Amino acid sequence: MIRAILCILALMVGAVGVASACSCIREGNDKRTAVAKRFERAQLVFLGRIEGTERFALMEEDDFEVEYQRTQFYIMEAWKGEKSNRVFVQSAITCCLCGYEFPESGVFLVFAYGPDKDGYYEATSCTRPLRRSEANEDIAILNELVDESRTSRSTRARATTRAPG
Repeated sequence: MIRAILCILALMVGAVGVASACSCIREGNDKRTAVAKRFERAQLVFLGRIEGTERFALMEEDDFEVEYQRTQFYIMEAWKGEKSNRVFVQSAITCCLCGYEFPESGVFLVFAYGPDKDGYYEATSCTRPLRRSEANEDIAILNELVDESRTSRSTRARATTRAPG
């Protein structure tokens, strides 16, 4: 009986330690600020349709095996980054590494980092991928951010090309 209680306590302590392993940067209290900060930090922001997924494992330092998922996307609309039609996004899906596991199909709004030396981007639970059906407000904000950026670049370009008066 005491052995069972000790085992349960050990599992609970381990679970608490593991649960706190992943923490994300706070992005602000309002939606626009949060989307703007994710947009600023990401190298690739797109709406994409999943074309396929694969899982694989790699041995990391200290003989720790990490499971990954690599997802191929067809880019339907991009706000930042790649000009190609297809990209691969991977994520460590082993417990508590902040990974994000995409389903086998669907359309998602993705904020990704990278690419790494092999050309793969990374998304995590902290980058908050969203199903298309949940992303309308984020997409509207992205459109506003890009429009504002174009307007300010255009204004700066006109100001620098004017002849001295």
